[in-house]
Amino acid sequence: MKMRTSASDPLLIASLPAGEGLVGVTLCPGKQGDSVFGAGWVRDLATDLAAIRDWGASALVTLIEDHEFEMLGVQALPEAVRAAGLEWHHLPVEDVHAPSSEFETRWVYAGARLRQRLRRGERVLRGEGIGGRRSVKFAHVADGDHAVDAGAVPAIAEMFALNRQ
Repeated sequence: MKMRTSASDPLLIASLPAGEGLVGVTLCPGKQGDSVFGAGWVRDLATDLAAIRDWGASALVTLIEDHEFEMLGVQALPEAVRAAGLEWHHLPVEDVHAPSSEFETRWVYAGARLRQRLRRGERVLRGEGIGGRRSVKFAHVADGDHAVDAGAVPAIAEMFALNRQ
C-alpha cells in the first residue's frame, strides 16, 4: 500500500475563531505509521513544522501520552517544536479517559498562556490524531471557561474529517 507523506498530503489545518485569534487542529507533525483510515503515514517533521509556522501558529499543544511519541515516531517533536520557535505545551490525556488531576494542574498555566495568546490575536494549534475526549477538552481553550457555541459545529466536523483523509 502506498504511504502518505508531507509532500503527497500536505498538512491541513482546520480552525475555529477564538477571541481575536484562531485555534487550529491537525495531524501530529511528523507522524509515522499505520492509519485506520487508509494508507499509512511517513510524514516529515521539519516540513510539517514549517507548514504550522506558515499557518501562523505561535504555540503548539500536544495531548498525547508520553509513550505515544515513540508509537507515532515523533520522539524528536519536543526539541523540533522549540527549535521552530513555537511555544510548546505538553498536556497528556490518557485516551478514552477524563483528564487527570496532573492535566488539570498543568492546564492552569497552559490554559492561561494560550488564552492570553488568543486575546492578542495569535494562533494556537493542537497537533495529533483527532478524537473524542482530547478534542472536547482542547475546545475549552477557544472560549476560556465557556463551551464552543453551536456555530462552531461545522468547523469541529471538519477537524474530525482531517483525520479520515
